[in-house]
Amino acid sequence: MPLFLKVSSWAILPLLSAAWAQNSPVISLVANAEGENAVIAPNTWVEIKGTRLASSGDSRTWQNSDFHNSQLPVSLDGVSVTFNGKPAYVYYISPTQVNVLTPPDAMPAGVSVQLTNNGQASAAFAVKAQSSSPSFFNINGSPYVVAQHSADYSLVAPSSLFPGASSPARPGETVLLYANGFGPTTPAAVSGAITQSGNLTPLPSVAIGGIPAEVQFAGLVSPGLFQINVVIPGNASTGDNTLSATLNGVPVAPVALIAVQGSTPAPSAVTFYVAPNGSDLWSGRLAAPNAAASDGPFATLDHARLMVQNIAKAGLNQVNVQVRAGTYYLPSTVMFTAADSGTASMQIVYQNYSGESPVFSGGTRVLNWTHTAGNTWKASLPASTQYFENLFYNGARRLRPRLGVSTANPLGTFYRIANTVYLDAPGPPAAAPSQTCSVYIPGSGWECFDRLQYSAADPIASTWKNLVPAAGNPCGQPAGNQAIAGDIELLVFEQFSTSKLRVSCVDATKRIVYLTGPTGISQNNASEQGFISGNRYLLENVEDALTQPGQWFLDRSATPWTLTYLANPGEDPNAGVVVIPQLAQLLVASNLQYVTFQGLTFEHDNYTLPFTGHISSELEPEIPAAVSFQNSQHITFDSGTVTQTSGTGLEMIPCLNANSPSYCVAADPKAVVTNNIVQNSAFYDIGAVGIRIGNPYQPADNDSNVPQFTTVRNNVVEGYGRTIPAAFGIGQGMGHDNLYTHNDVYDGYHCAISTSQSIADNTVPAGIGNANNVISFNHVYNLLQGIMNDGGSIRIDGGNQVFTAAGNKILNNKIHDVTDASVMDSNGYGGHGVYLDDSTGLVDVENNLIYRVSGFGVYTPHGPAGLNQANTVRNNIVAFARLAMVSVGDPYKNGVPTTIPQSFVYSNNLFYFDRASSSSPKFLPDGGCLYSEGFPFTQYQLWKSNLYWRTDGAFASDSKAFGVQAAAGTGAQAPCGNFNSYSFYGFATWQQSQGEDLQSVVQNPGFNNPSYPADDYSLPHGSPGIGFVVFDAGQAGRSNPVLKPPPVASTFPVKLFNPATDY
Repeated sequence: MPLFLKVSSWAILPLLSAAWAQNSPVISLVANAEGENAVIAPNTWVEIKGTRLASSGDSRTWQNSDFHNSQLPVSLDGVSVTFNGKPAYVYYISPTQVNVLTPPDAMPAGVSVQLTNNGQASAAFAVKAQSSSPSFFNINGSPYVVAQHSADYSLVAPSSLFPGASSPARPGETVLLYANGFGPTTPAAVSGAITQSGNLTPLPSVAIGGIPAEVQFAGLVSPGLFQINVVIPGNASTGDNTLSATLNGVPVAPVALIAVQGSTPAPSAVTFYVAPNGSDLWSGRLAAPNAAASDGPFATLDHARLMVQNIAKAGLNQVNVQVRAGTYYLPSTVMFTAADSGTASMQIVYQNYSGESPVFSGGTRVLNWTHTAGNTWKASLPASTQYFENLFYNGARRLRPRLGVSTANPLGTFYRIANTVYLDAPGPPAAAPSQTCSVYIPGSGWECFDRLQYSAADPIASTWKNLVPAAGNPCGQPAGNQAIAGDIELLVFEQFSTSKLRVSCVDATKRIVYLTGPTGISQNNASEQGFISGNRYLLENVEDALTQPGQWFLDRSATPWTLTYLANPGEDPNAGVVVIPQLAQLLVASNLQYVTFQGLTFEHDNYTLPFTGHISSELEPEIPAAVSFQNSQHITFDSGTVTQTSGTGLEMIPCLNANSPSYCVAADPKAVVTNNIVQNSAFYDIGAVGIRIGNPYQPADNDSNVPQFTTVRNNVVEGYGRTIPAAFGIGQGMGHDNLYTHNDVYDGYHCAISTSQSIADNTVPAGIGNANNVISFNHVYNLLQGIMNDGGSIRIDGGNQVFTAAGNKILNNKIHDVTDASVMDSNGYGGHGVYLDDSTGLVDVENNLIYRVSGFGVYTPHGPAGLNQANTVRNNIVAFARLAMVSVGDPYKNGVPTTIPQSFVYSNNLFYFDRASSSSPKFLPDGGCLYSEGFPFTQYQLWKSNLYWRTDGAFASDSKAFGVQAAAGTGAQAPCGNFNSYSFYGFATWQQSQGEDLQSVVQNPGFNNPSYPADDYSLPHGSPGIGFVVFDAGQAGRSNPVLKPPPVASTFPVKLFNPATDY
């Protein structure tokens, strides 16, 4: 005898339909309305999804007026559905979804479904069917079953789900469960009747929390609505219990949850599982499928996220999602929002299953390769394939064909810009003749930033196969197939940046390459950006250059697209794993709080160039991160890996307004990005920036909405900048009170760790600016590699002409082996150890070991603009800096002040070198601008209590040990000068006449073995005096290097100084 509903059964439908009647994806689907099982059954609620299913704007459920003669409606507003020609009963209609009750008559294994909308019939849609398609109804898309207490018919659910209206079940209590698709009953259902009843024989088997439960009744109580009366087991646990069932051996899906309040204590933590052999129809509460294959882990991370979001969390202190080993190819970006957050007292953790290493990929495998000839393999790609610019073979990045590639130069050839292109037109006040030719250079004309002139010897051709000019192009060529316009790319190496642009056309007569968009346009410093004569460029994705093993090319000129790969010896792409990136980002979180991601690997994001190209700028803020946390706080990324990326690795950024990165999910000027941690993780083979914290300055920045109290510790960042070489290893924009400590950063083409205020000279930031950041105990090395200029291994940019950020520190770092572009470029420069950029002041540089840098050991281009803002350089070891131990570049860029600010105070340092003023290039311990504006040199730079040692032992007697420029110089560097305008001093004279280096000595410090390759700067005999405090440089770098990434192949032709002879 059933316990019938006290309320009308129709009242249950709105409770159920919120999840399955309001969803509106534009797809073609016929499935069970709860769980979307693609196998349907008679007398089952079914959803139909598609397009134009009802008139535009017509969305409704059936009403009382739709019922006639006690029969269910077979049509609503002209919408009807048939199953093998038999009418279904229409409950809900909309343009994209219709929900119906199938006829109760038996169905064959294959059913033809047809929908008619006001006389227009759809094509028949084939769907599988069987006698039952059992599923529990869930509450509003949550994991909780729709159930009622038998005593008062109130809702069974966590009390927090519907406060005052829901409560957990109790052991021994009978509850009423509601379900769909349980098949034929006795007596049989009457087709179309508004009242229906019947018993299920045999009864289904039900388990609660894995414990078999007594089933008192199961049957049909209303059209399509089954009721199952179940007694909660007496030993059921308190909390969320899985609800699983089988009907005639068929598992009921999806597995649901039911809340129980038992005598046992409620669990303090709940764990879900995800596995490659899981199912999103299961409960996710088992680490592996059970023997009956009726329950087990989830299949996808996103479904686990949804379940975590919807479970009741009252009384819990942690929710875990553990992911089993395997590669999960993501169908779409996993999106986290504020609704997925934990709290300070209830953490949410997404982690690897103990001892296993799950991988999330934003790519897809390329299969079904055809061996066409020699080492050439081809594959036709599905029509759904997204454009991509990177490819990975067995985890290794493979490159597209580059101009000048050969066996000797497998990475292509750097070519040199022959000439900057200028337009001959009247200068200002006349308007620029073109938006892309908008900087007027007297004597030359209007400088163009979207074209360059190449040398006659450069093998550039206007007849390249995949060079496709647009109609009306400036080269005078016929238009080509615009589906592949801009297919060839050009990477230009500028002073500080590397813009990557698309080739529009080639004028072979004038030897001009035109681009689809400009590089950065510099109004004030012509050497910073633009196509400067003599600078390098590289051309990529030239189909005609597809000649070398390991190269690949994507032909998009016809459908389907064809991918060609030239195999290395022994390679068979059908046996290997070839992955092409497809998702722009893998995981994006907006406004997320108190969530930890642990032990997870992310790879294969799909950043591609916009049609107008990428204009490189500091931090590369428009290149998205594979793992992006936006406006988020109290996030921990622990023991994870990000690798094989097309763009940036991981970021923690604010999204404030339209000036924030264009890929931001949501903007909030009051965003909070605080107390985030990135630790114990590996970032390697990264396309752009390894880890990005914050964005470049914008006026909306203030102390509250920029990243703060971030900790980045014990990570390895290796092989960054593999697609955009100007990218940093770890880069911070605006932010304060952040800590970067015990990281290994190496094998990159630009700065290892950089904080960038990037603010105009006369702008004062709101609040304290980029203050109180600490960069400590990091090991950074093998940097720039001849590719880039103007790069400090560790860099702080925290000051301009009107503002200085206080409290920044560079402490206990180990910095070595830096080769700037001077190794291959006549205008190359800037491979510094510590770089205090712009007008940075008030930085404490202490206890660092710096050696073998191609520029200066410690450098500032301008020094602080204000008085009493000197940087302190204390207790460091600086050795084998190629140009100078320390240097101030140009402190007078905005004119000569009436009082000279002090740039540095150097004290208690050990300076060790083997070069002299007669060396090539010339060397002095004090480099750069040595003009002190007529003031005592100590007011400009103060040297005291330092130790000097030149390896030939002759520094004390060198009459040109130090230099000072007594009078203002002339020329381009005025008022600074050069070696020819210096007054030189021996060490003793330097002390006596300049008052510098009092209490300093010339003395062998007693390093154990500082020569390459030993590089042992320990002091076995203790401090050499001058107040130097011995520190252990071996403490720099990771304190617990568990993750050990493999070497990452270079993606550009590098050239290094010889560590044994060139420093």
